[in-house]
Amino acid sequence: MEPGPPAYFGLKQYDKAEREFLNVIKLSKEMRSDYYYYIFLSELGDMYLEMKRYKEAEPLIIQSLEHFKEVSDEKERDKFFYFRSLQVIIRAKTI
Repeated sequence: MEPGPPAYFGLKQYDKAEREFLNVIKLSKEMRSDYYYYIFLSELGDMYLEMKRYKEAEPLIIQSLEHFKEVSDEKERDKFFYFRSLQVIIRAKTI
C-alpha cells in the first residue's frame, strides 16, 4: 500500500505528494465530500507554501478558509479549524 499525500509531503517528496494531493482532491470533489476536498486543498496549499510557491498556495488556503467560515455545521467547522491549528503547530516545530 502506497503512503498518502501527507506522508509524501512529510518526507519532502513533493512531486509524489502533489500528484497524490491532486488525485484525492479530484476524488473528493467527485464524491461530493466538501470536508475532505477543502482539507486536502488546504494541505496542498501548505505544501506550496513550504516550497515557496506562494502564488499557488494563497488561493487554495483562502478558498478552504472561506468555505469553512461559511459552513453551517458547527462540528465540521470546528474540526477544520482544530485540524488547521494542529498543522500550524506541527509545522512550526519542524522549522
